Amino acid sequence: MEERFKFTAPNNCICEGRDSLRVSIYGVRNVGEDREGLSITVIIRTNAPAGVVCRLYRNGDLIKASEEYSANATELSNSVKAYIGDFEV
Repeated sequence: MEERFKFTAPNNCICEGRDSLRVSIYGVRNVGEDREGLSITVIIRTNAPAGVVCRLYRNGDLIKASEEYSANATELSNSVKAYIGDFEV
């Protein structure tokens, strides 16, 4: 049985932090269910300076808020990459 996830992550998020630039995909969190399916949020941890733009991609495609994917949470989190500026991290 295929699970539907409503992916709720911003396509441009402001990273807060200090010291060296780092972003990691920490995991996914179930934030509830609605009639469209399970809604999850990708959790990002970073120490990038305030004002630095962080973008999320899934399999090379920019993620936009509330996009829907057919995937399980593990596959979804494993396929998401975070970028600071033009650099994959």
